[in-house]
Amino acid sequence: MAHAVRSDRASFSGAPIRRYVALAAFLALLGAGVLFARAQPMDEAHTLARAVRLHHPMEEVWAAVLDVGAQPTWRSDLSAMEAQPEVRGHEVWREVPRSGPPVTFETVETLKDRRLVRCVVDQDAPYGGCVTIEIIRRDDGAIVTVAEKFKVHSAWFRYTNTVAGRRARLDAFLTDLGRTFGEDAPRIADLPKDLRDLPAPEAARPPSPGHAVPTR
Repeated sequence: MAHAVRSDRASFSGAPIRRYVALAAFLALLGAGVLFARAQPMDEAHTLARAVRLHHPMEEVWAAVLDVGAQPTWRSDLSAMEAQPEVRGHEVWREVPRSGPPVTFETVETLKDRRLVRCVVDQDAPYGGCVTIEIIRRDDGAIVTVAEKFKVHSAWFRYTNTVAGRRARLDAFLTDLGRTFGEDAPRIADLPKDLRDLPAPEAARPPSPGHAVPTR
């Protein structure tokens, strides 16, 4: 009889233990899923964009963006910006970050007060592609968007550089840009969802042909 009672007690106490184990396993899987989402590696075809609203004239913002050589004075992620020989009449700058290898960019397109496109020219870089900065005038200042579109060649680079990390880099660029105008906490948003209210005629208005630099 005593043995039977112990057996009943064992089966009775085992049920909640199994439930606790199942709950712990579920929470572990949930945590792993959240961690994976936050640490999502870059895709081979990587595209990401962010935007900031600044309360300063469009022309002043454009002047800061266009002066690539002066960016180390306000970009917290840069140690230096080294001028390289021009390519097809385009400026070429070698970015030396505070961490990571240097990357060389060619300025392939300049539309005055509106758009700056710079593309990677290093043949041995782990990725190729372009970074585009666009400015749209607003009544209270300007909206600046920065977008990167890369083809990632290195699997190691993809898995050591997460989407969240790349987003943080774009946010840091826009935050630093805002601080140059005394805006310590500018509003940063995703694209295009948070910018659908932009006036279509202005956003789509073609730039003056005289402002374009020939592209490659």
